[in-house]
Amino acid sequence: MTNAGRPRAIPARLIPELLQRHDRGEGYRMLSRWLKRCGIDASPAACRRAALGLSPYGVRSPN
Repeated sequence: MTNAGRPRAIPARLIPELLQRHDRGEGYRMLSRWLKRCGIDASPAACRRAALGLSPYGVRSPN
């Protein structure tokens, strides 16, 4: 199985703009569409986690 499709992880270089867009009132679905236009296949849930500063799925924060 190859990983030749669109990248799914939100690159660090786009996080500042994602946060600015979220602060201006763009919703998670709109942020997801913007990332798709940038070539990143991120779900609205992934955009929400990035905007709220939560860790990616599968990564547990230390207790």
